[in-house]
Amino acid sequence: MAEIVVTIGHNGGSVKATPGDVIAVHLQENPTTGYRWQRHDEAGFAQTLAFVGDSFEISSKAAPGASGMRIFRFSAQSKGATSLQFTLVRSWQPDAPRETFHLHVEVT
Repeated sequence: MAEIVVTIGHNGGSVKATPGDVIAVHLQENPTTGYRWQRHDEAGFAQTLAFVGDSFEISSKAAPGASGMRIFRFSAQSKGATSLQFTLVRSWQPDAPRETFHLHVEVT
């Protein structure tokens, strides 16, 4: 059982995992601007991965209102393939993403 850390540098790429592994997607975010990462599950997602949860971490030296890291965690459940997709959007502008992130995941 391993934790696979994924960052914005993996955008458009792929990762391989085995059942029991945790995939941690780290994406820069500044919620005080209204922009938050939203995930979009693909069909078949639930058979391959389970969403464990997400958290927001700021640097202990950060000033109020500073950006931080949104971390999404997924547990590899069974063999198969799926994609993780996220958009950085404001809740009142869902059709105008500032940024997108896509990752292909193969569980072997």
